[in-house]
Amino acid sequence: EKVANHITALDHLERFSPQSISNILIAFAKAGERNPEVFKKVADHIVGLDDLSGFKPQHLSNLVWAFATANISHPILFEKISNEAIARQHENEFNSQNVANLLWSYAAIGQLDPRLFSSLESVVANCFHECDSQELANIAWAFAVANVNASDIFDGKS
Repeated sequence: EKVANHITALDHLERFSPQSISNILIAFAKAGERNPEVFKKVADHIVGLDDLSGFKPQHLSNLVWAFATANISHPILFEKISNEAIARQHENEFNSQNVANLLWSYAAIGQLDPRLFSSLESVVANCFHECDSQELANIAWAFAVANVNASDIFDGKS
């Protein structure tokens, strides 16, 4: 509670690195501490940033994973992160865990952005060989929930 009170009392979060921000929310989510004020403070900070270039794919996926795990929705944040992920789809930055967690989070929280799922289909196809069984299950579930045709990864052809 002290950490939550401290964060929500801050005027701004500029001194927090993207990794620190994502780690804070991951900690809250993993601890089962659903604190909407902290999540809103972080979301509003990220939404207010000019760009997300300082955020690595792991930071982006951890952020949305924390929101989804805590069952806290922030559609504007999810839209901004979705746009960033779509813009970076060809940069080979996403690994199997990043993309699996990102897609799972969008499906779990009900932010079913077909552009995101369609755009990341090629990313999934490129890192499919790296996926463990949990990542494969999360990806398959997310695409099913999003109702996006992903024939490049699910048609059984190699």
